Amino acid sequence: MLGSIQEDFFSTKNILASFLLGRKDGPFWEDLIRAYIVQKELDDNRNLDVTLSDIEKAKQDFFDERSSKFKSAEDWIEKHDSTELSLHVQISYNHKLNKLKELISEQDNLSEYFIKNKKYLDRVVFSRIVLKEQTLAEEIYEKILEEDIDFYCAVQKYSINSAQRFKEIMMKPVSFGRLPRSLRVMINSSSPGDILEPFRTQKGWFICKFEQYLESSLDHEVRDILQQEIFEIWIQEKRNEMVKNQDFKRWLTDFSEMVATEMGQELNA
Repeated sequence: MLGSIQEDFFSTKNILASFLLGRKDGPFWEDLIRAYIVQKELDDNRNLDVTLSDIEKAKQDFFDERSSKFKSAEDWIEKHDSTELSLHVQISYNHKLNKLKELISEQDNLSEYFIKNKKYLDRVVFSRIVLKEQTLAEEIYEKILEEDIDFYCAVQKYSINSAQRFKEIMMKPVSFGRLPRSLRVMINSSSPGDILEPFRTQKGWFICKFEQYLESSLDHEVRDILQQEIFEIWIQEKRNEMVKNQDFKRWLTDFSEMVATEMGQELNA
């Protein structure tokens, strides 16, 4: 079994380039497994084949997105201390990787995944009062409910956040899924315009006014986010299958040490 894994791995000629292009800050061998999974799929999946015109278009798109910073491809290459070949490899790899993400998300039915996770992608808008003490927060909350003081007047008068007190009363939209569970529960039982009960954060006690609920849609930005989520799930599933093989794990340790040695020699050259 080990021999077949070795042959497959070494027949994947771009594995080290894949590893370097996708390098993260995690453990070395975890990154190497990820690189192997991705590169092997890029090599073996015939649906990911690309033509020279595909690469040229991807290269044009690459520089169109960076046109405000770089005058030409040569300018980018010079400022990044790169080469034409390295640039071609990077763009080819990224283009095939994007095709792979699209293919995986299609197989997993991205639209159904969006519907399933839509609630967590929706966004909410708050205005807030930030206070140091729970007692004061509860007192002001009661005054607002009893209409003894207007919410926005309370912001101006009591909030300890000076920037927010004078010009940033309304917060930027926040993803529902990123909110603390206790706050999500309050939102689920509230409507825009409601004043939420005081709750504690690392920055103090908050009194929030629920301003807006923004429904998400499957636009380009959300599609990219979901494609990446589905891709990470796919990577994890593949990774879990591979690490069960003890022969592969022992060989991977040897291989990672070999790559580290090679990289060290190149850096010291």
